[in-house]
Amino acid sequence: LNAFYTANSTAINSAGSALASAANLDVKSIENTITTFAETSAVLMKGLDALGQLHPFVGVAVMAFKLVITLDITRRQNNKKVLAVKIQMQDLMTILFQLRHIRDPEEKGPDGTTLKDRMSGLMESIAKDITACGSACDVYMKKSFLAKTIKSKIYESRLAGYVTNFANDKKEIGFALKVHTALGVDAANKKLDGQDEHLKNIEGKIEALFRKLDTPREREVQKFIDEKGGAKACVDNEATLQELVLKSGESLADMDPTHSGNGDLVSAKKMLNRELAEDVDDAFKRNMKLFDRKMEMQSKQMADAISWTGEHIISVLSGGAHEKILDADLQAIWKEQGWKGSVKARHFVLALNDYYTEKFTVIDTAVAIAESDAGSAPPSPLMSPTSPAVADPDLPAGAKPEDDRWALAYINVAHLQPILEAVDDDGTGFVSIKEANEFALSRPKGWSLLSWVAFWAAGWHASVTWYKNRIYNLLSAMMRLTQRVKAGNVQAADTYFAGPAIQRVELLLRSTRSAPGKVYDDARLTRMVDAFQETEEKKLLAQLEGLAYELDDTATLRLVTGPRRIERYVYPLIFRLLKRHFDIMRLACVHVFHETEFEVMSGSLATIFKAVDERTANLEAIFKSTAMNVKEHLGHVAFGMFQLAYGGHQRDPKNNTIYTFDEEDGFETDEDEDLGPDSDDDEASTKAILARMDPNILHHKPENEPSGAYTFEKLHPPPAARADPIDGAWTGQLLVDGESFDEGAISLMLTRMGDKLAGGAENWAELLSVAGTVDEGHKVVITIDWSDGYGVVCTGKYDPETDTITASNGSYEEIFSFTFRRTPAAAFRFRYTDAEFAKNRARARWGFAIAATIDQVQQMRFSWPYLKKRFAERKNFIELTKRQTIVERKLTPWTPMSSKDLTQLQTLKDALHPSDAQFYNSLALFQLQKVVTYGRKCNSCEHHITDVWLFCIQCMDDQFCECIDLCSECLDQTPTKDTFVHVRSHVLIKTFRRIHDGDLAWIVPEARRVATRVKKAIEDATSLLSRLEGKKGSGHSKKRKAAVKLCCCCGKPVSCPFWVCIYCVEDTYICVECDTKRLKPLPNNEDSHTLSHSLVEIFNSKPISEPLTTNSKLAELESKVLSLDSRMAALEEKLETRFTSLDTVLQGIGEKLSASTS
Repeated sequence: LNAFYTANSTAINSAGSALASAANLDVKSIENTITTFAETSAVLMKGLDALGQLHPFVGVAVMAFKLVITLDITRRQNNKKVLAVKIQMQDLMTILFQLRHIRDPEEKGPDGTTLKDRMSGLMESIAKDITACGSACDVYMKKSFLAKTIKSKIYESRLAGYVTNFANDKKEIGFALKVHTALGVDAANKKLDGQDEHLKNIEGKIEALFRKLDTPREREVQKFIDEKGGAKACVDNEATLQELVLKSGESLADMDPTHSGNGDLVSAKKMLNRELAEDVDDAFKRNMKLFDRKMEMQSKQMADAISWTGEHIISVLSGGAHEKILDADLQAIWKEQGWKGSVKARHFVLALNDYYTEKFTVIDTAVAIAESDAGSAPPSPLMSPTSPAVADPDLPAGAKPEDDRWALAYINVAHLQPILEAVDDDGTGFVSIKEANEFALSRPKGWSLLSWVAFWAAGWHASVTWYKNRIYNLLSAMMRLTQRVKAGNVQAADTYFAGPAIQRVELLLRSTRSAPGKVYDDARLTRMVDAFQETEEKKLLAQLEGLAYELDDTATLRLVTGPRRIERYVYPLIFRLLKRHFDIMRLACVHVFHETEFEVMSGSLATIFKAVDERTANLEAIFKSTAMNVKEHLGHVAFGMFQLAYGGHQRDPKNNTIYTFDEEDGFETDEDEDLGPDSDDDEASTKAILARMDPNILHHKPENEPSGAYTFEKLHPPPAARADPIDGAWTGQLLVDGESFDEGAISLMLTRMGDKLAGGAENWAELLSVAGTVDEGHKVVITIDWSDGYGVVCTGKYDPETDTITASNGSYEEIFSFTFRRTPAAAFRFRYTDAEFAKNRARARWGFAIAATIDQVQQMRFSWPYLKKRFAERKNFIELTKRQTIVERKLTPWTPMSSKDLTQLQTLKDALHPSDAQFYNSLALFQLQKVVTYGRKCNSCEHHITDVWLFCIQCMDDQFCECIDLCSECLDQTPTKDTFVHVRSHVLIKTFRRIHDGDLAWIVPEARRVATRVKKAIEDATSLLSRLEGKKGSGHSKKRKAAVKLCCCCGKPVSCPFWVCIYCVEDTYICVECDTKRLKPLPNNEDSHTLSHSLVEIFNSKPISEPLTTNSKLAELESKVLSLDSRMAALEEKLETRFTSLDTVLQGIGEKLSASTS
């Protein structure tokens, strides 16, 4: 250990001076340490392992340090501020090397305490500090750039706090060592007293260091936020938010790490508002559970790696230093070919074929000779083609391996590419000794090398295709389930299934070439594929269960897959995740979920595709270095699974295959596969299937009932006895220029502790945090903080005589006046105003007392007048809140709020008990949560479409991606978009549910077919009716009746415009009046039409024309102008001819007149 320390003293001392560098704001030194972070960490971990053997009690801290650092190093990108904190963690661990001077952990100090006893508790504490810091950094790193920036002060304060903890831990270790080595407690205390002063300043200096480490982009964005009035002001203003996003350099999609939104400004605003409202400390606590799981898996992975390395190092050493190949057959090939450190991958595979072909020939010849000479003597074990250098542990003693010459049929040029990919793990085109060993040793127990190669030659492709078929079936089943989920989950479920993650899954499936079904004709290969899948899935399930199916970043993903290529695991991973997601989707049909449940699902899939993109980028670099066509060559790698996503992924609904995919021959789903409920299941069967689902698989408890409302008094109960006059409940309002503030009535619960005030508050919207101070002169400073970061500082004075807190002071350049009184929140609405009190004190007090008492008595008796008033207030509050929210969010359909409406809503916010108002507000928001959203903006009113979506199939691009979108209020409008020019007579599709890309792929063509057919039928019917007009007879009457189309809801004849169902087999007609009222079909109607079916509008009977775009309109105008020019030229020519003819006539007349006069 001493020799190691001496040899690596430079690196260790560098890490050990980090705290001093931070305290001195030595940015250059810190950045140098950041640059060498990985190398220094490796040295420290190696040295600490050795130290742990000498003093096992340090093991708990050393292991925590190793796990956190190892997980951190696996990240492709890191943050300088996080690394600066981890460097302080390194600094802490360096002091443990002082233990190298003490040989015996049981050695007792001057006070009779052993070193082990003195240090063990401290090591446990340090391990907890390291793990908590690792989890906090994990949360911070997963946030988007803007999410980090808008709360940078809070995050950096917490990170600086961990640095202080490490500095304090280092001080404690130093103190313990000085006491133990008998340097004197007094001397140690004296020195540590000086360090205390140093520690008081370290947190502030770390925050100053963070400013030095700010990137230019961080400084620019933070300056912009400050200039615009803070983070909340920036997020609330769409124009400012758009500018902020541009300055951040992030795309709207990248701002959401879970990729669960629509990648638009609305999703970004929602996400950032949630970030502002999130309590950072709560976020750290929530993440600890997942982080602990990661640490556990990381620990197991490290232990397995040590075990594997130890076994095979022993194997190599026992075989001689020159024999680095561990498998006997590979060793023979390597020697025979005279290869050195590496070989071209193609040559390697061809050599395998030649080697085994020759070996089987030799065996067959030897057997034939033996049989001809001595009957049927068994072949010599020395001539077995499958004798491994590493013994096969699954074979019983004396048993012979199965003859696997069948596998040789798959080692040929036709299967060259998958074999190359399996062996050449880094994709360089060369196989190294390390890769050859890893490939050979990674085979399942009991498998020969030849069968292992055969599996990768043909079996892996069959396995991928097996998963591909089942993933398609899962996606199809999930798409059906989106129509069944509870209304409270519909937005989240639709957003998940329409999001980028599921789009990428479908693109991967479409991009991957399937294996031929005849692969399963080979029973031996089939057994291998089944056995491999079963073994791998068991491992995968155990790892995913350990992480609760949450893959929050690629470092976590690598805990599941290890360092191997993602294409080996992407299909089974996606299959297992989607199986869990399918079960969660079934639970969504029974329970209402927490808003982030589906986001976790999207985030896990997004993490997989982040790894896919990293792999694609690596392949791109390799192909470009050899001047290859990247797109073309990606078609050869992993059966083309990366090809379609290369070069950027765009929505492609027209080619979406979720609905149209048919199971491939040989890969059909098992009959017992559980993908119910199906569309033809009855209600009882459906309930039975859904009842089997276990809610414990959810990340959050179901929210089947409103939560959060009426919890204020539970969280902040009134004191049993007031220890101070200021203790207890208060009710009041914040006023701006004497007018009621939007926050309405506020209830406070205060507790005085010395000169500090603690407690909580609530208003109509949420629970608020409260802190403050009070002095002996009754000066009170109360800070009220909203969850979104907004805060008000109320400075005033407590008046013991009136028992009020009154003042006028504020923040953000707004002047708030306020008075908090002892009036109960339920009676606050009856409280007299200052003007009423000044006019007649007795009348004001009596009026207040009478009204409050009557209300209290009516409440206790549940009298009808009281209930009627309460119901009316609830209804008005909910309706007005919904309307205001719809207007603020720019949703459709909307009704603008008049000044009367705004006044009425504010009056309710001021009058209602905050707990009641909170409950009503949650009901209003929940009702909006149940409305279907589409992720589209109306091209006429520019509001976000909800409830009903109309889109034009004549103003639509070839990929069904971009089109003219309209809300129900703008049906008759004719907007333009890009090159599209919408006309009212165009064919529109109308839907009351979100149409996913899988459905859109067939709905658009089907809508065109239905519209064309119905338009022709209407034209034919009109022609027939006109021919039959005036004619009599039963035959003519039947023809007239058949020609008339009836509405399925009212039974009356329909006339243009009307709607036709796209889903129903028989054309089902709905008149405009019934559609507006959303009436159901008549009971005696044979059609199975429902409101969930999409409709196509028949505006008139004219055939569908080509879409009129701006370009085509200009071309048409240009053609008309050219035609007009031609006509003008012809007219000019005609006039010229007429004028010439007239001149000739006049000339003749003149000549005649001249002749006559002469």
